[in-house]
Amino acid sequence: MDLLTAWLSPRAAAPGPLNDYWYTPYRSATASGVLVSADTALMHPTLFACVRVLTETVGMLPVHLLRQAGRRRVPATDNGWYDLLRGKPNDDQTWQELAELMTGWAAVRGKAYARKVYDDFGRPLGLVPLNPDRLRRMKAADGSPFYRYRNVQDREETYLPDELFALIGPFGGASVVDVLR
Repeated sequence: MDLLTAWLSPRAAAPGPLNDYWYTPYRSATASGVLVSADTALMHPTLFACVRVLTETVGMLPVHLLRQAGRRRVPATDNGWYDLLRGKPNDDQTWQELAELMTGWAAVRGKAYARKVYDDFGRPLGLVPLNPDRLRRMKAADGSPFYRYRNVQDREETYLPDELFALIGPFGGASVVDVLR
C-alpha cells in the first residue's frame, strides 16, 4: 500500500471522551502477550456461562429484610428499604435485574456499587447502580475513605461510604480476571 492510499483509507475512530474504554482499569498483557480485561474475558463462552448461571441464580433468590426481635428475626416491614428491595429499587430495574447486574459486576470486576437515593425527609427512594469501572476509592487528608465517580455526562461525583451500597466479590474485591492471570 503506498503512502497516499494509506493516508486516504478510512480508519477506525478513536473512542470518544465518554466511552467506557477510558474508564476501564488498565490491564497489562498476560504471559502469552494477550491483553485480558473483564470485558474481553466475558467473551469466552465458559466464563460467560458461569457468570450467567451465578447471576441468574442470585436473581431468583427471595429478598428478606429482617430485624431482630428478642431472640427471633421478623420481617422489617417498618424499614423504608423493605418495599423497595422486594419490588423496584429504581425506576429502570426490578430487584431481580439489579441483583443480577451487581452480582455480575462483583464476580467479574471484584466490586459492585449502587448509590442510595433518599427523599428530602431521609426516606429511601431507591438504589441506582454505578459502573464500578468509573468509581475510585480515595482517602481524604485525615485518612477517611470516600469515592469519586465519573458519570456518563463526564461529571465527577463524590460519595461517602454510607451513601453507597457495596457488594464485594468472592475474591475480596479482586476481579476474577486478576485472580486468574
